[in-house]
Amino acid sequence: MVYTRSRSIPLWAISIAVSAISLAACTLAPTYVNPKSHDYRVRHHLDIKPVVARVGVEFAKDDSSISENVRSQLEEYFDAYLKSGRGTIEMTVFPDGSDATVLGQRSSVIKDQALRQGVRRNEISSRIGDVRPDRQSLVEIAFRSHIVRVPTCGDWTRDNLANFDNAPTTNNGCATQANLGKMVADPGDLAHRRETSDPNTASVLRVIGRHQAGESPSSSDNSAGPASALGAVQ
Repeated sequence: MVYTRSRSIPLWAISIAVSAISLAACTLAPTYVNPKSHDYRVRHHLDIKPVVARVGVEFAKDDSSISENVRSQLEEYFDAYLKSGRGTIEMTVFPDGSDATVLGQRSSVIKDQALRQGVRRNEISSRIGDVRPDRQSLVEIAFRSHIVRVPTCGDWTRDNLANFDNAPTTNNGCATQANLGKMVADPGDLAHRRETSDPNTASVLRVIGRHQAGESPSSSDNSAGPASALGAVQ
């Protein structure tokens, strides 16, 4: 009679094999997450739009002087550029039949005020435009900027008790986004960062001086745009 030795298989090995077969036969259902339901930055989006702050300064024929009221408005305009302007200020002097010297003086009187407020020389350029159809004595200045539209909070249309996707309430994060949009100095910073540059000493001294005098460094409103006091925003 011939005897053969048989090796027994451990129970733990059998359990692992059965588990592997079971897991291989199972497929997990895909999970879909709606970012709008879980990310308040998507649900309460800040609408940031590029705009052009464009204004026109009118002059009398053969004259290059501006009134105190226009100077005050130009001060607000250049303050807005220092706070949230992008690129350079482009100034266009439209001929109206006045002497070329007068046209140059019109450009200089506006440029000098900008420089006094802290705008750098390389941040403002001027050119002579074509004669307007109405031959209006006008100097147009423009710069690029951004405005932001904040979300409207207070949406109670969703039943928070019937929350089967474990999402936060519809109003969660809305106040945070709205406050951020209203507080940011330059709405363009929410879209993309600006390039670094050397410190603008004149601008810093101007702002500090106004603060020490108890005045507001700027009076522009983000929601209205950077040139709300003077001109049109395109």
